[in-house]
Amino acid sequence: IRIITILLGLSLAAITTAPLLMQSGNLFLNYFGTVIYFLADPICHQLPERSLFINDLPMPVCARCFSIYLGGFFIFALAWIKQYASNGLIGSITVSYTHLRAHETKAN
Repeated sequence: IRIITILLGLSLAAITTAPLLMQSGNLFLNYFGTVIYFLADPICHQLPERSLFINDLPMPVCARCFSIYLGGFFIFALAWIKQYASNGLIGSITVSYTHLRAHETKAN
């Protein structure tokens, strides 16, 4: 679950930053943005009339594909959090915070 969440997060970051990289003026960043558009081409039709825009450039995927990736990221992120909660990590953080607040209140 963790690997899929990280990969989806990285792909969302690449998708949202590609238009910014294309307009950066830096040759290397512009090339990196072009690579992102190239990699997204077989996945999505990239029609501008169906895409979200950032800085007057369409994103490398349409709004539908972006929503699918975003929804998948949130689902896997919630599953990851639930996995940690079932392992007791979230509960121990909550108990530690509650203990710290009680100690802080006692000190005042």
